[in-house]
Amino acid sequence: MTGITDLKDLNSNNIVHYKRINLNSESVLESEDYEVFGSIIPEDNIKLERICVNFGLLDFSGFYAIIKKLKKTSFDITKCYVLWMIVGNPSKLSVLSPNNREIQVDCIKESITLQPNKTNYYIKI
Repeated sequence: MTGITDLKDLNSNNIVHYKRINLNSESVLESEDYEVFGSIIPEDNIKLERICVNFGLLDFSGFYAIIKKLKKTSFDITKCYVLWMIVGNPSKLSVLSPNNREIQVDCIKESITLQPNKTNYYIKI
């Protein structure tokens, strides 16, 4: 399950923001055994630096995005969005659709040294 949520109701002066993301009534989950991944994107799609988002306080009807500005920045958080994705076992979450019934996940045991000037890493499968 994926979604995008606006941040119009946040205060740009804060360094840490807590945004509750509620799932719609048809998408209420039957388990809290899931993870959420995502990122913050601005209206103009320019890459944001010095901001991170974590997800927590997961429950059946939604979760919180915890957004932290790492340093004083000049962008307006109210003109940004949280792009999120829920990952979990569809049969436990009772979220079944033709798009999530069969998925292959590969596990690769290869070490990668992260470099600050490199944004993409290619792995041979």
